[in-house]
Amino acid sequence: IGWSVGAAALLGAADAISADSAYIGQIAASALEQVQETEIFVDDVLLIDRIYIESDHRGKNLLRLILDNLVQTFRLQIQGCVVVTEPEPQRPGGGPYPEGEQRDAAMAGLIRSLEGAGFSKWGNEKAMWMLVLDN
Repeated sequence: IGWSVGAAALLGAADAISADSAYIGQIAASALEQVQETEIFVDDVLLIDRIYIESDHRGKNLLRLILDNLVQTFRLQIQGCVVVTEPEPQRPGGGPYPEGEQRDAAMAGLIRSLEGAGFSKWGNEKAMWMLVLDN
C-alpha cells in the first residue's frame, strides 16, 4: 500500500518486499505514471499479492466489494487509486497449482473474476490492473 507515492519510491518499496512484489510494483509504477498524465490526480497504489475467497462464497461479486472496502478503509484515494495484481490461482490447501489442465481452468476462472471486478490486463503482461475512482 502506498499513499502519495512516486514511481521510484514504489519500485524500491516493492522490490524490498519480494520478487513477486517487485514485478507488480513495476507494473503499478508504469500505471501510476500513465494515469498521472491525465487530468485525474492519483498518487495512491494498492498491490494485491493474493485474496482467497472460500468456494461457497465465489460467484457473488465479492472481489470488487472487498477491494472497494480496502481502498476506503486505508483512505487510499483522493480522486483515484491504482490497484495491481498478478493472477496466480491457489489450491484449496494453499500454494499454486502445478502446470496442467487444472491450473489452466483455475486461471481462467480467476481472470474472469478479476475482469468482473474491473481489472484488465496490463498490455502483454501477466499482471492486471484497475483504477478505483472516487465517484
